[in-house]
Amino acid sequence: MYKTLVTNRLSWFRTEHKFLNFTEISNRQDYEKAISNRDSSSPMVMLGNGSNCLFARKKVKSFVVKNKLPKEYTWQGEDTLWVSSSVPLMLVLKECSKKSLDSFYYLSSVPATVGGAIAMNAGRGPRHNKTIFDFVTHVDIWTPDGLISLKKEEIERGYRHTAFLDHPDWFIAGVLFEFPAQPEPFAVNPIAERVKYSQEVQDHSGPNCGSVFKSFDRRILGRLRGIGCLGAVFSRKTTNWITNRSSSTLGIRLLIRFASLLHFVLRKKCEIEIRIVE
Repeated sequence: MYKTLVTNRLSWFRTEHKFLNFTEISNRQDYEKAISNRDSSSPMVMLGNGSNCLFARKKVKSFVVKNKLPKEYTWQGEDTLWVSSSVPLMLVLKECSKKSLDSFYYLSSVPATVGGAIAMNAGRGPRHNKTIFDFVTHVDIWTPDGLISLKKEEIERGYRHTAFLDHPDWFIAGVLFEFPAQPEPFAVNPIAERVKYSQEVQDHSGPNCGSVFKSFDRRILGRLRGIGCLGAVFSRKTTNWITNRSSSTLGIRLLIRFASLLHFVLRKKCEIEIRIVE
């Protein structure tokens, strides 16, 4: 079931690793085999498209399970959409735009799948208090004890965090969304508008995983702009981003440690947002 894989395609930092325990899930049977064949003493990581993952070592010992479910979606009414967790966010947003429905258009620039966005409670930021869960009604989950369907009120979540991160053997199979109608027609295409905004303010000059910290002191990270190490560099354009041009994660990890140390010395709070996988 599990195999060894050498690749640089499982993280958006595009670092190369040897995954000692890797498998893909295309259906419920694959999930059950993955659960039964793993070593329970080693961590399990459910992976969408790797948009927020940093693999810490050259050899990754964790049991890495990649979501390869068919990309399926079904409208169950004018405003209710069921999607499999492997569906890209952009597909959902295009469907909503065609129907002139409200949606999480602020995530148009995020290269995530539905499952990954749900697991991380992807949102617009604490100032705006908006997340993908504003539109969720139910989440279908495969667990070692069977299939469960949870209402969004039953799913523990916080800023950039949900119960799914605390239950790594849970697999998000699908999500039921409800999108209200826009009260007025779009003045501009909301997807194009967000993509244009991201091109203006976000650094796409090299491989990156977006925001590194979910809480941080803006003055500290602002002063780190342009600081680099071993092919990795704190973006000059976008605070709290690291771009990478190395096959190794060492430079990235050293930059994160340096930033964390500065916060500690200056008695400022910081908390990692990207998922660090051993």
